[in-house]
Amino acid sequence: MVIRRIAVVGAGIAGLACASRLVASGHQVSVYDKGRGVGGRAATRHMRVGASDLRFDHGAQYFTARDPDFRSLVGRLVSAGAIEIYPNTVTNITDTERSPLPDEPRFVGTAGMNGMAKALADGLDVESSCQVMNCIRDAGGWTLALSTGARTGLFDNVVIAVPAEQSAELLLPIAPSLAQEAMAARTSPCWAAMLVFSAPIQVNFEAARVRDSSPLAWVAQTNGNGGDYSCWVLHATTDWSRENIDQSAEWVADELGKAFLRLAGIGMQPLQMSAHRWRYAQVEVSVGTPFAWDADLGIGVCGDWRLGPRIELAWQSGDALGSAISQTNPL
Repeated sequence: MVIRRIAVVGAGIAGLACASRLVASGHQVSVYDKGRGVGGRAATRHMRVGASDLRFDHGAQYFTARDPDFRSLVGRLVSAGAIEIYPNTVTNITDTERSPLPDEPRFVGTAGMNGMAKALADGLDVESSCQVMNCIRDAGGWTLALSTGARTGLFDNVVIAVPAEQSAELLLPIAPSLAQEAMAARTSPCWAAMLVFSAPIQVNFEAARVRDSSPLAWVAQTNGNGGDYSCWVLHATTDWSRENIDQSAEWVADELGKAFLRLAGIGMQPLQMSAHRWRYAQVEVSVGTPFAWDADLGIGVCGDWRLGPRIELAWQSGDALGSAISQTNPL
């Protein structure tokens, strides 16, 4: 087998899955991501309150495992202590009723949702806080222009594993047909708020999908590793997030916090609040195929926007592309 040098742009679940498959096949892989850590929206935020370092899964809240190969991976990660069963019971809340969501195994990272991504990244060469601005091809292969002003060494292949809108920007100058696929997908934004109460609050739900007139789409209690504090994550609806996409984080936290107090029917005010804007959060329109691979150019594309808005589908997309590249004859 000819060992290839491959760059993966994006350290979300799809990019990490692709990189893991490629490394397992013997290739030399470097992963680049603009974030401070791995995982993309499978993220964990820390908030300092007093002497406590509180933890919030402010992106993806949990994930399911329905595909046999993904279930096998989940089983190994559970055994390794990287992930565990999601502890909350999930409720459906509408204007007229509250009922439990149909039960199925749900999983979360043991020390935060990014625990799964950290496990996938173990042993990989990942450079964080490093955005790829352009991919440049010449006779020797591919180089990447980085936000640091540096350029990488040569790669034989490049994998683009970032949201559809960002993929389109990178692909348009170098692979227009692949860029068109990315432009056909659509991803919606989501504002997330994180609330800290000084004591436990009395509500009749632990986590809930909200389908009423509230701007909230999801609320969930998190243990936060905060002792006596009560910590909650709130997600706004797609429409509300889109309408308020340019508002300040302080204003958003206040508005969503007030909506949560109304939903919960409580008068206790949060001790501390913050908000985070996910500009590319939920896949609304997917391409419908797991990946794209142009062997002539040596470019692959993967991500949840290929299949749908689930961590499992992001992993399937990246793993399938990694397998396809490994089985392709080298250029």
